[in-house]
Amino acid sequence: MSPVETNGVVNGHHTNGAPNSTLKVPNGQELPVNTEKTLSPVIEEIVCNHFAPGVKGHFEKRTNLPVLRSTNLSVLKRLKSNYKKESGSPDMQKVNGTADRARRYSFSGSVSNSSDMALVRSSWDLILSFMGDESEALEKGQGTRLFESTILERRKYFSTKKKLWRKQSSEISAGNKSPRKRPTSMYIESEPAENKDVLNNNGESAISGENLSKMTVLEKIQFLVNIGIENVHLRDEIYCQLVKQLTCNPSLRSNALGWILLALIMGCFSPSNKILDLISRFLDDQHTPYSSYCKGKLTRVLENGERKNAPCSLELQAAKSRQEIRLPVICMDHSVRTIWTDSSTTAEEMCRKLASKNRLGDSFGFSLYLALNNKLVTLGNGNFHILDAISQAEKFSKLNDVQEIWRIYYRREIFSISDATGIQDNQMRALLTYSQICGGVQSGEYQCLKAQDLALLMAHQYCVRNGLQKIDMKRVTAICDQNLPSRLCKDNNKKKWCQMVHSTLKALHAKYQPSEKIDTLDIMQQVIRYASKAFIDSFTKSFALSRFQRVDENLDRSSFTDVIMTLNHEKLVIRCNVAVSTREHEHDTKSPEPPLLELEVRNLKSVEWLDKSDLGGAQLKLFMSSKETYLVESTKAKEIVHIIQRFIDETILCAEKESVA
Repeated sequence: MSPVETNGVVNGHHTNGAPNSTLKVPNGQELPVNTEKTLSPVIEEIVCNHFAPGVKGHFEKRTNLPVLRSTNLSVLKRLKSNYKKESGSPDMQKVNGTADRARRYSFSGSVSNSSDMALVRSSWDLILSFMGDESEALEKGQGTRLFESTILERRKYFSTKKKLWRKQSSEISAGNKSPRKRPTSMYIESEPAENKDVLNNNGESAISGENLSKMTVLEKIQFLVNIGIENVHLRDEIYCQLVKQLTCNPSLRSNALGWILLALIMGCFSPSNKILDLISRFLDDQHTPYSSYCKGKLTRVLENGERKNAPCSLELQAAKSRQEIRLPVICMDHSVRTIWTDSSTTAEEMCRKLASKNRLGDSFGFSLYLALNNKLVTLGNGNFHILDAISQAEKFSKLNDVQEIWRIYYRREIFSISDATGIQDNQMRALLTYSQICGGVQSGEYQCLKAQDLALLMAHQYCVRNGLQKIDMKRVTAICDQNLPSRLCKDNNKKKWCQMVHSTLKALHAKYQPSEKIDTLDIMQQVIRYASKAFIDSFTKSFALSRFQRVDENLDRSSFTDVIMTLNHEKLVIRCNVAVSTREHEHDTKSPEPPLLELEVRNLKSVEWLDKSDLGGAQLKLFMSSKETYLVESTKAKEIVHIIQRFIDETILCAEKESVA
């Protein structure tokens, strides 16, 4: 490895400097920097117990590469050189046996020494390059462009005088007649940071000084974090390399950048149990604002699990000021809620915060969606990390040259039984669902099959906004202009639809007494009850099942593998996996196969969570009123149990209310 000199760092080691210096960081606080040569007991323990023999000490002079004991990379490297020298000798078999034993004792079980050595060298080069970067501004915090653009977009399509939403030009243009597509997966197909990305043809590190100079600060961070995400056995190595650079570092700027990098790494994955306690003690010994910030990051990643993607630009800016990340979320009533998040925030946590801000009581049935490039992708309300989605969105925009800014929406994904039957009395739940249905019909996401249904929906929107005391043709025309689907907004059809809505309003007016006031909540619940039946396919969740098996003792145990389960408030349906079915019947032009099994939700008696089976898959059992029992195995078993238990509880509640009535 060629010598590297950046900000007091030579050959990967700090030069001498004045002890007990301080560094001013954002918000005017000072960060103490210990530059004395005496190492703390925690660092001494890391050096003595976690680095491979035969390699220069981690903090000794002229150390080119720190290597953990658990990876045994130094042993493999020595065996590789022996192999080249003794190729063809009788002792070759003995050497190969020693190499196999070294691989068995390695942390990963079976690794390629040249590949892992290149990854370790790459991570070392990236850390030194990042901590020696002179271009990155330490005081720069999170930008406000995201919030400004969101608010301006809301104002652009809203008339404060009439309280009506204008149609977006993108929705009524001739080139965009189809509604937004809803992919089943959030994953954006792209090449991950695998070993091949950091190796050249000679099996050596592909990260050179020239390549590093072309990489942005964010690209360096993402490359380094991807090494740890893809190679679990090298995470401790990355942590120890960073701890080394943060110990006795005389460069104030380099030290501050190192803490920023450590915070970003801790937000994505934690060290192994071998050095977890040592890293925690290292943070506790620092007594600095950044060490406390990193300790919080470590605690959160241990609670919610590791990330699947490298940090996004928002995380980098938030780490500089040691703050949480503000995310604007657009609700279906077009209000914008600001939610504070961190690197480990999941969709479930964010949905709970949104339910509290919107006074919904609970967040069941509502999920997060990410909109980008005319695509609307569900993030769910489970353990999916929100910033993983944003990281993928940024990568997608960069690869496809998309200038549009992503948006996060809070929408209803599935109906509960009480919501579908209209027995709940929460005004905000009804308003958000009602607004989503009306907006979906206007944009073409939901389609009314009958003209009378669409006219009645327009009439209901008129009643919610203006009441039924006076039917004004101008207001009827305004409602039709703003809420009719784009394909129907032609001059010839507009008058016909306005007249149809006007006639429907007269019929509704005849049902009510002149002095009777319209209950807007009742009107919204009527719309929700209609949508729960007419648009039920749009409010159905899909889950991939590795196994669905009937386990009755009286009948043969029929079992289905690799199937899809669709679930809504009415039925549970088991279908063939579309991808597998398509490959098996490429030339079959017939209609799709019928479902393998249909179960009515009202016939579900109980559900039992089995945690994990011996094979490692999470399982649950479904018990039917007719005494059938089904075994379900899926990675989403916990979420399935939560939804089905809610359906069972509400079915019992509805039955009790009917018996009382």
